[in-house]
This record gives sequence, C-alpha cells and structure tokens, in this order.
Amino acid sequence: MPHPFSPIFGLLLLTPGLAAADTPLTEQEAVQLGLQQPEVVARWDAHTDIAEGQLESAGRWANPEIEYSRETLELPSGDSEENTWSIRQRFNLAGVPGLTRKAARHQVRASDLRNDQARREWAAGIRQQFYQALAARREADLIADWHRRLTELTRAIEQRVAAGDASRYDHTRLRQELALLEGERLNTRAKADSARERLAQRVGDVERPLTGRLLPPLHTPADASAVTQSPLLRALSAETESAEVRAEAAQRQRWPELTLGVGRKEVVEPGFQAEGNVISIGIEIPLFDRRSGQARTQRGRAQQQRAELAFARTELRTRLRALQRDLAAEQASALALRESINAPTESLSDIAESSYAAGELSIAELIDAHRSELNTRRALIQRELEARTTFIQLTLLTGETP
Repeated sequence: MPHPFSPIFGLLLLTPGLAAADTPLTEQEAVQLGLQQPEVVARWDAHTDIAEGQLESAGRWANPEIEYSRETLELPSGDSEENTWSIRQRFNLAGVPGLTRKAARHQVRASDLRNDQARREWAAGIRQQFYQALAARREADLIADWHRRLTELTRAIEQRVAAGDASRYDHTRLRQELALLEGERLNTRAKADSARERLAQRVGDVERPLTGRLLPPLHTPADASAVTQSPLLRALSAETESAEVRAEAAQRQRWPELTLGVGRKEVVEPGFQAEGNVISIGIEIPLFDRRSGQARTQRGRAQQQRAELAFARTELRTRLRALQRDLAAEQASALALRESINAPTESLSDIAESSYAAGELSIAELIDAHRSELNTRRALIQRELEARTTFIQLTLLTGETP
C-alpha cells in the first residue's frame, strides 16, 4: 500500500529543481558557466603546459658523454692492450644557459598574460552574446505585446464597422498593418531563439530566462595610461623582454664552448702493467660557423618586438579614447530615448487612439503614431545594446572587471 504522504514528498523533492530551472540566468553566472566548459579549460591548460615545458628545457647543460676504448696491438714480445674510460662535459663560459632560462621565464609570464587575455576575450564574447540574446528577447516580447495590442484595436474597429461607426477602409488598413506586424513578430522571435542558441553553445544548453540591465552603468573616463594595465600590453612587454634577452644570449653564443674530459687509462704489456689518469681539454674553433647570422636574427626580432610594443601602446590609447567617446554618446542617446518614452504624460499611441475615437485623427495617422512609438522603443533597445557592447570592449581594453 503506498504511503499516503508520498505525493507530497515527491512534490517537495521536485520543488528545488523547478525553482532552479525558473531562476533567471545573470550575466556573471553565464560567464562562469562559459569559463568552466571542458574544451575551453583544456585549451588554456595546453598553452600553460607548452610554456612551462619550454622553460623546463631552456638553458640546460649539454648531456655528458661517457666513452670507453680498448686498443690491442700484436708486438713481437706479445700482445699489448690499452683500456681507457673517460667522461666529457661541454661548458658554456659566456653565461648563455642562464640568459636562455631568463628569457624562458619572461616567455612563461607572457604566456600567462596571454592566457589571461584569452580568458577575458572569451568572457567578453559571452557577455556580448548574453546581452544580444537579452536584447533580442526583449524586442521579440515588445513586438508580441504590440501585436496583441493592435489585434485588440483591430477587433474594436471591426465592431465599430459592424455598428456603422467606422469605415471598412479603416478596418482593412489596420488589418494590413497587423499582417506586417505579424511578420515582424515571427522574425524577431526567430532571431531571439537563434541568439539564445548561440549563447547556449558557449555556456551550455540552459533554458533559464535571462535577466539583466542592457544600459551599462556610467563609466568614469580613464586616463590614457590605463592601457598599461591591459593584459595584452603586459604580455607584449614580457615578450619584448624575452626577445631582448635572447638577442643578448645569441650575441654571447659567438664565444666558443669548452669541453673538459677526465678518465682513467690502463696499459697491459707482457711483463708490464701501468695505469693513470686522463685529462683532456677541447675548445671549439669558430672557423666556419661564427653564429653571426643567428645573433643578427635575434637582434632583428628584438627590434621588431620593441616596435610592435610601441605601436600597440599607441593604438590602444587611441582606441581607448574612441571607445570612451562612443560610450558617452550612446549612453546619452539611450537616456534621451528612455526619457521621451517614460514621460509623465500619456504615450503617443494612447493619445492617438483617444483622438481617433473622437474623430480628430485618421486611421493613417493612428497607425503612424503606433509605428512611431514602436520604432522608438525598438531603437531604445538597440541603443542600450550598442552602449553595453562598447562598455564590454572598453573594460576588455583596460583590463577592468565589468
């Protein structure tokens, strides 16, 4: 026999899941979900492993060489045998391995900063897609609400036509406008579904409704020096330092390396046996390869890296000022539209409907008033989205946290 309270317990168990599914998805939650995707994390981990692997192998000493030789001679007095054991090691007295390790450490720091920049760019892309989906859904809801409103108005005029208080022309004209709005309703709904699907591709297949404020907060204009905190510029600085150290190491590689060997030698002849130590010193003669080409290449790369750093610094400062101007203009434009819509008086469409009912406006003027207010509300959504997009790009450029 089933427990009398089992349905209640079942509902209690389902309630948390239903509540979680109905909880709106915020921008920060979407970013967290996107950054936790396995393939995204694997990509950044791979970049880190490559840089750390290069650091681990940079500036290592050459492996020692162990040699054993055995020589046998047939002499009139008998066989002679010589056995030699030796170990040789190459030494770089110019400090090239230390410079190579130093350059690799700069490269690891640059790789970490590049990873940081990649995460910020990925998060910025998620934020843009989040607000694009949010704006598309709000525009679709706006068109749907306006379609319902125009449908009610069409029915009301149809009743007036049946009562002889309105002309069939007004009714036909309004039905055509309703048909046009129906197409816009279907189009905006399809665009909203596509925008949500693109967002789900980055953050996972979630069905929670989106919540957030399209218009970004007022942003205090930052000084041009703020770009120095950008992870991209800091990564370029670290790469420039690495290139300069590599150039110095390449210059020192023109100095010859020293090879030192130590070992033991044993000589056995008929009636005679002796053994002793073996010491050998070898030095490279830079006769054919003086490594001048490699040194010149590294100097050129360092010079190129310094030029790219200077160019990037100038470009980022110019872009910073442009984004600040764009954001200020877009915020002012959006606020002006919002103020015109949220005026304390009646809306334009309400005034037009009252004037049409009183016979003061024609059906064309009524439709024009509706279309004008609808377009203004749609323009507000687009202006707010443009301001949000610029705000995201601005914080990405300066390395700020939105």
